[in-house]
Amino acid sequence: MKRTVLIIGGGFTGTALAVNVLRMAAPEGVRVVMINRSGQMARGVAYGTHDNQHLLNVPAGNMSLLADDPQSFVEFCRAADPAVTPKTFVARQIYGSYLEHCLSDAEMRHASRGELIRLVGEVVRIGSLRTDDGRESAVVRLRDGDTVHADHVVLACGHFAPANPRLDDASVYADTRYIRDPWQPGALARVPAHENVLLIGTGLTAVDVALHLAADNPARRCHAVSRRGLMPQGHRTGHETPTPFDASELVLRMGSHVRGYVRALREEIEARQAEGFDWRDIVAALRPHTAALWQRLALAERRRFLRHLQPYWDVHRHRTAPDSHRMFHDWVSAGHLRIHAGHLVRLEARGDAIAVELRQRGTSSVTSFEVGYVINCTGPSSQVTGVADPLIQALLADGTMQVDAARTGIDVDDAYRLVGADGRLSSVLRYAGPLLRARDWEATAVPELRMHAARLAQMLVTAPERASVSTV
Repeated sequence: MKRTVLIIGGGFTGTALAVNVLRMAAPEGVRVVMINRSGQMARGVAYGTHDNQHLLNVPAGNMSLLADDPQSFVEFCRAADPAVTPKTFVARQIYGSYLEHCLSDAEMRHASRGELIRLVGEVVRIGSLRTDDGRESAVVRLRDGDTVHADHVVLACGHFAPANPRLDDASVYADTRYIRDPWQPGALARVPAHENVLLIGTGLTAVDVALHLAADNPARRCHAVSRRGLMPQGHRTGHETPTPFDASELVLRMGSHVRGYVRALREEIEARQAEGFDWRDIVAALRPHTAALWQRLALAERRRFLRHLQPYWDVHRHRTAPDSHRMFHDWVSAGHLRIHAGHLVRLEARGDAIAVELRQRGTSSVTSFEVGYVINCTGPSSQVTGVADPLIQALLADGTMQVDAARTGIDVDDAYRLVGADGRLSSVLRYAGPLLRARDWEATAVPELRMHAARLAQMLVTAPERASVSTV
């Protein structure tokens, strides 16, 4: 009998999972149902932009949807621009088009064994029941009252709106001049070209937003604030070739404590730089070992990493395209964007401006100024307990979903099944996406997510049919 796999989410992970399930479908066939509230299948939040200033932060050669076809994306790009190479950093909107192409291509190529159904809607509840032939299935309820039955349900979401910074007076967040999510359609278009802006955050999102603002009006003066004022490092330029490095011995020396990680990594970088290595080579070599390094840390050590080291790791691990890095720093150097290390004390709407007060890091000094708009650039929130998503809140409330102890994501087992509050595994519900960082830490970039999608797809198409009943 044809089994049904229902995927909630239409971004990269949901698309990669759908493509892999269709490719791996057994002769009896499979039905893949993708549900997305926006109706924008394949692009998701990350690749929905249409601004050519927004470049991928990974070179084209490492962005294939399929691990077994590593040149797929490069070849797609070359069809329109033969000058693209595996080292090229292309616009994100091109990648969105590529994902749409991959989904449609898989739908056509594997039509004899697989059926793809796209639904626009919002899932609010997931339950389970036993079918007439004794199999267990999931019942997915939509906000409009419709229900969909499936053998397997996969949550492929996780890019939730940024959290609002804590303020004593949070009334400014209701003002139209505060933009909580810059990736909402039309959000940045609301900012007039003459207005000065405060960016909350100095990471990758801030770089993208700053480049958009600079393109709109290079002369405007803006501010950006984060706790440490750290800015993302840049990738090496295209003519520089990475040097292969085996990090196995380094990983053994790092031990199982954060201090040991930092000490061993610093010593290795210093030693290898003397031999001509770039520090990026060492950091990149840790990528296959990151999950194991994270998993060997005790809870107290994970919390120590999150509290003290994560911002430093993020700016070195998650780097910007060389052109983006250069343009961003040119704008900073020219004095049009001032970077502050500190935290927000107050935001207050006053007439035609928003008054800002910042406490500088390490001092009691408060800096005050006014801007026309404030944009939250802290990036997607991973704090699922605070997201305004009815399905997530329902799963948390009934104990099907559990936030991990370090509060970095949600608990899942090695087969991507949700671990409930009582420790039991969900029989019909699995998760793939950035919230896997609770288990593996590195779970936001394409190379990791495509691996998770392929692995989970294999499990779904080969999983035995269930006969027991369990409530989700």
